[in-house]
Amino acid sequence: MYSEKNSIETSEIDYSRIVKFLYILVLTISMPLIVMTALINPEKLLLPHNVMFSVTYAAAFICFVFFKKIPRDVHFYVVILSVFIAGIISIAEWKTSGSGIILFISAIVMSAFFLKITTTFIFMGASVISQIVFMFFPSNSFDMLRVVVLCTYIFFMLVLVKTAYMFRSAYLDAVLKIAGKNERLTIIQDNLLAEKEKSALFENELASQKQFVEDILNSLPGIFHLYDASGIPAIIRWNKSFETLIGYSSDEIKGRVITDWISDDNKDEAVERVCKIIETGEGFFEATLKKKDGSVVPYFLTGKIIHIKGQKYLVETGYDISRKKQLEEYFYQNQKLEALGSLAGGVAHDLNNILGAVLGYSELLSSQKDLSDESAEYVSGIIKVCSRAQDFIGQIMALSRKTVSRTEVFSIKKIAEDSADFVKSSVPDNTIFKIELPEDEVNVEADPVQIKQVIINLINNALYAMEKKSGTIGLILSKITASPENIMGLEPGREYAEIRIRDTGCGITKEISSRIFDPFFSTKPKGEGSGMGLSVALGIAKKFRGNIIFESTPDAGSDFFVYLPVSYKEISSCAGSERKGFKKGSREKIALIDDEKDLLLTGSELLKRMNYEVDVFSNGKEALSAISKNPGEYALIITDYMMPGMTGYDLAKEIHSLCPSKPIILVSGFSDSLDEKSIKECGIKYYMSKPYSAQVLSDKICELLSA
Repeated sequence: MYSEKNSIETSEIDYSRIVKFLYILVLTISMPLIVMTALINPEKLLLPHNVMFSVTYAAAFICFVFFKKIPRDVHFYVVILSVFIAGIISIAEWKTSGSGIILFISAIVMSAFFLKITTTFIFMGASVISQIVFMFFPSNSFDMLRVVVLCTYIFFMLVLVKTAYMFRSAYLDAVLKIAGKNERLTIIQDNLLAEKEKSALFENELASQKQFVEDILNSLPGIFHLYDASGIPAIIRWNKSFETLIGYSSDEIKGRVITDWISDDNKDEAVERVCKIIETGEGFFEATLKKKDGSVVPYFLTGKIIHIKGQKYLVETGYDISRKKQLEEYFYQNQKLEALGSLAGGVAHDLNNILGAVLGYSELLSSQKDLSDESAEYVSGIIKVCSRAQDFIGQIMALSRKTVSRTEVFSIKKIAEDSADFVKSSVPDNTIFKIELPEDEVNVEADPVQIKQVIINLINNALYAMEKKSGTIGLILSKITASPENIMGLEPGREYAEIRIRDTGCGITKEISSRIFDPFFSTKPKGEGSGMGLSVALGIAKKFRGNIIFESTPDAGSDFFVYLPVSYKEISSCAGSERKGFKKGSREKIALIDDEKDLLLTGSELLKRMNYEVDVFSNGKEALSAISKNPGEYALIITDYMMPGMTGYDLAKEIHSLCPSKPIILVSGFSDSLDEKSIKECGIKYYMSKPYSAQVLSDKICELLSA
């Protein structure tokens, strides 16, 4: 018990204040005594007990000064020894046995409290011996009273020592209990701190996991939303993509039902689908989601029911299918184009052959010298009707990409003039048609027939927009240089011909402005428009590295701008020549091959009137047999493409192998397998679409024979 208590650490018993107090008490009482002894009886300072007294108190002073550097037990011994020696001095020097006994008692009690039991008994025995010794000093008298007092002192000392040890034990027990409680409190506190750290780590991990889940949900390419499916599905969680898509804030979204995001057009169907998913556990459907601003966007949604702790939830994900819808529409339009192409291809050949025959007979009639003015007007009307029919078939074929484009360098100014002349008769009296053309020529490289088709189509659209009001239509040609920041889809720094067709008509509303270039879209009443004009025009412009844009204000009018790259190549001689009458030949011999008798008849007669000799053949094999016998006999070959037995393309390849320099003109009303590359490879010098005019034929023959 004693050893356990005596082993208490210094940190557990705060003795420093007590010891410091005892040091101060001893030094303040003892130092004056030493000073007084030195002043009154200096010779007594050298007595052994005074020397010992002085040394002891000097040690006490040193220990007090260097308190923290001196071990604990040394402090106790110095203080107790100082008090004990003071008691001896008090009895021996100052003859005050009462004060000496008090000092002895103080020293012994402190020893009992602070030092070991053996040390206490040594001090107690020393005090008794000191008193017995001083009893026999000559100045003292020995009597029984002193013996009784000494015995009383001894008994009293034993009681005090016992009391001091009891107090010491009680004090140490209290200290141990407090230390134990402190230790337990420390353990509890450590445990609490550990739990707090664990809780903080758990909270951090929970926050990290929550952020991890949020980051994953927000990184999804589509939308995510979670609903409480125990009743009417109400949203309880969503990702950032959903919030951005819908346009509502978090407070506006929370708690709303799933049907709030579905547009009215398919809300009933969506509700039915959601109910089925809740019933079966999973499913998918397409729905049009409604944003806060009222706009809609198509989405593909998947749903799955999950159960967590007995609670039913509906998990929905979705992705934008706007592009898919556009592709479906594009595919659908392509299917319509393919159907139209198939239809056009099925009838175009025969229809163009018929138109070719009608046009041929009409041109033969118009070349008659004795034709009356009235008859000439009728024939001219027939030719114009054939030209209109040819343009319409050309639009269909261009839209279905079933024609071969003929690219050449020509004056866009001349094409603009021809187009204006063509539509002038259609301009009503209450409409002013203004034409502004530059003095200098502006050349482009494209298909002149198709570009003319674009200009006429845009002018006709302007006329339609002016149908119910008077105003102005303008055709303006200029040359521009595309700036680096242009938004017309043009190549920066390149020069373009700008053909501007403007009107002061009804204009185009914002609702339909994004659809005007769509195939089959028309604002005209049913039966008045095919819906192909602007779509075909844009396709032609883009094919020749140009573009078409427009500006429009409802009830104020529209401006359409056609851009084509300027070309600095030379224009071919025939393309630029005046076209007045047929160009005459020099009796060169031409082979004309076609399976249509009417076309052979009209074609051969027109060629003869152009001063050419003509041999006609009704099929390719017959023509090849005649030509192969004497390849140099014919100066030029004109052959139809689609013929039974041997196509004109195959015939051209055979003739090219026999005589590579032989000029060949290929004529066709329909071809879905020809392109410019394949035409050039087989030696075909020129491709003409049926029906063709005698003027174009004579110009091209002149060009090829003079090359």
